[in-house]
Amino acid sequence: MEILTYIGLLFTIWMGIDCIQSKRENPFLWIFIIFLLQPIGAVIYFFKFKQGIKIPSAISGSLFNSVKETGELRTLKQQLDSVGGFYQHQEIGLYYLKHGYPELAQKHLTEAVKKNPTSLNSKYGLAKSLFAMHKFKEAASIMEEIVKEDEHFDYGQALFGLAECYRMGKDEDKATNLYAKLDQASASFQASIYYAEILDKKGKGDEALTVMKSIVERSKKLPEYKYEKEASWIKKAESFISSHT
Repeated sequence: MEILTYIGLLFTIWMGIDCIQSKRENPFLWIFIIFLLQPIGAVIYFFKFKQGIKIPSAISGSLFNSVKETGELRTLKQQLDSVGGFYQHQEIGLYYLKHGYPELAQKHLTEAVKKNPTSLNSKYGLAKSLFAMHKFKEAASIMEEIVKEDEHFDYGQALFGLAECYRMGKDEDKATNLYAKLDQASASFQASIYYAEILDKKGKGDEALTVMKSIVERSKKLPEYKYEKEASWIKKAESFISSHT
């Protein structure tokens, strides 16, 4: 029994570290779940994020649907009961998305899009909800609509989000093309890193090395606050360069 307890503790710590390093949405909630319900919380985290398995509704209902409601959310729900309008569905959905409840967000944002198909904010939130639920192809389909209408939506994050949908959905050709576009626009070190990694995976090591060197050169011109924000990606580029030269 002591051995099993020790293994369970190590597994819990491993999942806790992964949660922090992977920058999960709403990480503090997950850290709380992992260590409060150890080792069950760690097992739930493992299957949801590491294996991409949907958590059974009986579990998700008790753990993830018990949202701490603010006065704003309660007001929106009251308005929804009496009005049932687009705005209430959108704002409730975006609230759930922001606080890490993608299943609940999807429900309301789907209704918002039905009531107002032209709302890019609702579509964007719905796509992000689907992405968080590992429904990458569905998310990509909606992101494509958004980018087609406004390629610079959310300061270019929608375009990066579409590339991520392609990457996670195993559509590497489309992902590569978008990452290349983002890299050329110097829009995101993260996009450039993924672009280089895909190139390297395809046997184009020299091209990948060029991209990584470009990241390091571009980083030298960043203001200090921006450099600190991008530090983890810059280190990845430097590590790649040192291991390939």
